[in-house]
Amino acid sequence: MLGSGLSAGAADAFLVGEYSLAMDWIQTLFACLITLQFVVVTSHDLVDIPGWTHGTQVQSIVGRRKLWLVTMVNAIFPGLAVVFAIYFWNRPKPWFVSDYWITYCAVTIPAPTFYMSAFMPCL
Repeated sequence: MLGSGLSAGAADAFLVGEYSLAMDWIQTLFACLITLQFVVVTSHDLVDIPGWTHGTQVQSIVGRRKLWLVTMVNAIFPGLAVVFAIYFWNRPKPWFVSDYWITYCAVTIPAPTFYMSAFMPCL
């Protein structure tokens, strides 16, 4: 770094250290956010928050058994993402991690249409 008094090797080590710190922060943020998404996706039909979400109404329309079945199906991909985020924390990432979002979107975007037609044909 010009004018800083650091040699090129020390400057490179400093930048690598800052990159590592940023990547640790990003991994932590990602793990927290994907865990939050998992909790929200799996619990949004199960809780009652007046004026916001009404789990008892959903349960009365769909039925308890179907509600839990759909909740478990909805939990598969976010749950898998949470498991991967925790398991591969500060480890080398496998080849499929960078393409996981494509698979996740390909499955979760059309899923509500399937659920509506399979579990609630009368609506």
